[in-house]
Amino acid sequence: WVLLAQRSGGAPNMDELAKDVLPDKNEDAWTTSSRFKLDLVEMFGNNSEEVILEVGAHLGHCTRVLSRLFQTVLALEHSPHVLKQNALRNADLKNVVYLQFHSVLDDWNLFGHNKIHVVFIDAAHDYASVKSDLDRALALPYVHSIVLDDYGTRVGVHRAVDEALQRGQATLRRYVGRAPPWSYDGITKIGDWEGVVLEPTSFMAARREAGKAQRLEDALLETSWVVFPAGVFSSGYFVPHGHIDLSRPHLGTSSYGPLEWRQAIDGELGGLEERTLILQFTEAPRQRIQAQVNNERTGMALLRNDGVVLVAVRKDMMRVIGDKLLSFP
Repeated sequence: WVLLAQRSGGAPNMDELAKDVLPDKNEDAWTTSSRFKLDLVEMFGNNSEEVILEVGAHLGHCTRVLSRLFQTVLALEHSPHVLKQNALRNADLKNVVYLQFHSVLDDWNLFGHNKIHVVFIDAAHDYASVKSDLDRALALPYVHSIVLDDYGTRVGVHRAVDEALQRGQATLRRYVGRAPPWSYDGITKIGDWEGVVLEPTSFMAARREAGKAQRLEDALLETSWVVFPAGVFSSGYFVPHGHIDLSRPHLGTSSYGPLEWRQAIDGELGGLEERTLILQFTEAPRQRIQAQVNNERTGMALLRNDGVVLVAVRKDMMRVIGDKLLSFP
């Protein structure tokens, strides 16, 4: 990526930055305030050798400012139309890599082996999406700062940030943007800061604080799943095949009948045990399923003992599935 997009040498050009911090949020409610952008300049003016991951690049107002501050900007946007508008707006910039990427549904392993130093989160603002984005950003090994917009205006952002602080996953580095009380429409008074910057604790410290890695069974207890035929995301035929509820320890219910469930035991599946559940339906025809869970524990590939392959998505992720569908041209 660094070879694909190189920042111009030298310190940020202040004349250019003065133009780039516009429009203000009073003029365009979908961007950050000029004060927010200036705070980023103040914080990251000496980070010209680093890479920033912009999660939810939208139309590119912040992308432009970030390109003046960092060696490389990885601009993620799930809507191809919006991503194209960003690229056209910033066509003169040579250090921005544009990636069509859904931060909840797509695989962050794409970034895990690259040195990303800062993450700017401004994608979907519901709690489940923000928590997912924040958890994945915290897991990136080289990240020292995570910026989040809309801390004061969106309940989902506020909750996800506060919980990460309470769990000891990060510490508050500083607030950014407009200070309370403030308004961007001249009517609504907002009682908290526009944005925050978090500093992640070390990866191992975060794992110890959380009681080490949570066992798969414990993580999936009391979760509900919507089952679809395999290939649903390529076929576009989004009609559920059924549902599964892991409502009690080792006991569950489903549209296919009652079931028993457990994590695969050591040696049962040749090394996949940590990521695999065994589902055993207790009524005829007593089918058995091996459920391989993704790293984020939001999706499962279901291999039934009769050879049928299905996929399952956590019920609380269905809203972001809808957002992804609406982004298709």
